[in-house]
Amino acid sequence: SAELIRCLGYNGIAGIDFEIDATVVWETSAATKTFYVKTSDGYTRLTDKKFWPQMHLRNGDVIKASGTTASMSNGFVNADCHSIEIIRHSPPEKITDATVKDVLSGRYPFRPVRIKGTVRDTFADEIDHKYLHIIISSGSESIGLSLPTSKGNAEPLSHLIGAEIRATGCYTPSFSGYRKLSRCEINLRTTND
Repeated sequence: SAELIRCLGYNGIAGIDFEIDATVVWETSAATKTFYVKTSDGYTRLTDKKFWPQMHLRNGDVIKASGTTASMSNGFVNADCHSIEIIRHSPPEKITDATVKDVLSGRYPFRPVRIKGTVRDTFADEIDHKYLHIIISSGSESIGLSLPTSKGNAEPLSHLIGAEIRATGCYTPSFSGYRKLSRCEINLRTTND
């Protein structure tokens, strides 16, 4: 994963073949093809373009995945899986309790984290209406949460503004959508997170 991660992102390299033995730490959902894995040398993010949604990966699945890095239309390079084999299931990775400041410091790249904070804003993504963004703060620090929703059903969760919440998601150091956000974010799967 340490080698693969250097090929991903806006400064990534498309066309690199990879094969990786890993454990799923943040599973796929009905709304996203992206999942996060842990290997012996770190964490990374993979994209399941071929098998989704027929194969739902779960936290703790030990997999063998292979594929090629590929550039999206916005220039962001993903690790697209062409083959995924579930070898066995192991206990899920423990969620790391962290502060917003911890996450912003870059301590937990591509790892599942649980944070607490006060909701400052919620809004639908103006480019990709399948996502909502929730801004939470703790002290003087704030971070965005990205939440997939059903297409055409991206009503902001404005009733949460001012509420203290706990959110569980996977920390992504750089955004991979059709815009370049200036900061990292935490990806949620559902409102249950």
